[in-house]
Amino acid sequence: MIIRMALLTFCLPVFCGLIRAEPLAPERKVESNSVVSTRDPNIKIDVPASAHYVGADRWHLFGVADCEVHVFIQADEKKTVQSFYWIQFEGYLPEKPNQRYDYTKDREMVIDGLEFRV
Repeated sequence: MIIRMALLTFCLPVFCGLIRAEPLAPERKVESNSVVSTRDPNIKIDVPASAHYVGADRWHLFGVADCEVHVFIQADEKKTVQSFYWIQFEGYLPEKPNQRYDYTKDREMVIDGLEFRV
């Protein structure tokens, strides 16, 4: 009985912390082999036609940022993954306007007029 109570006392808060009270639906849309975003940024990202969409997820990262990811894969005839496309959108939550990440060690890259950090 004591062991069960100890496990319950330890595990319940841990598991409850991992469960979302409300699932977040992805905001961006997938059209064929493209991810379309109408805000932050307004962009259409294409992947090769041979890539297969495997899904999306959206979550709040550390209670600071709203994250959304879309994943495509390309596999060979043996179903071995050859290429993996991870498209992620991330922005600070409105209630955390003063949060910032430190990008000073990253390098900048501009693609089609949009700034990216690598």
